[in-house]
Amino acid sequence: MKIFLKFKSIIKRKIKKETLLWKIIVRVYGLSEKFKIRLIWFLKLKLRNLLSDRIKVGFGPITTGENTLGARKWHIDPIINYINKYDKKYVANIFFDKDDLTKFDVIVIVKSFDNLSNNMLKKLKEKNILLVYDIIDNPLG
Repeated sequence: MKIFLKFKSIIKRKIKKETLLWKIIVRVYGLSEKFKIRLIWFLKLKLRNLLSDRIKVGFGPITTGENTLGARKWHIDPIINYINKYDKKYVANIFFDKDDLTKFDVIVIVKSFDNLSNNMLKKLKEKNILLVYDIIDNPLG
C-alpha cells in the first residue's frame, strides 16, 4: 500500500485517467482498502481473470478482511490460490455484493447472499452460468 501511495503521482502522469487500466487500478485500490485485501494479490487476480480464456470461477461475496479467522483465511483464499496456481482449466477470482456476476462462468456462493433477485437469476440462467451454494458460515447448518 505504501508503495502505491508513494508513486501515486507518477502513476497518474503515466496512465491517463480515461484508460481501462487506470479504472482497474483505482477500483482495485479502493476495494483492497475497504476489505483489507493485499493490493498486489487482488490486482493479480483481476488481471489474470481479465486476460484468461479459461473457465472463470467467482467466490464470494467477500465481506470481511483476509486476516479475520473466518471464511476468507481458511476457505476462500487457499482455494483461489490453489486453482490459479495448478489448474489448467479454471481461473478463480473473488466478487463483492454489488459486482456483476455475469462475468463468471461458475459462481460459488460461500456466504449469506441476499442480492440475488429473480432478474439476476434469469440473467445467470440465460447465460448458462452455474450457481453453486457452499455456505460455510451458516449457523443453522
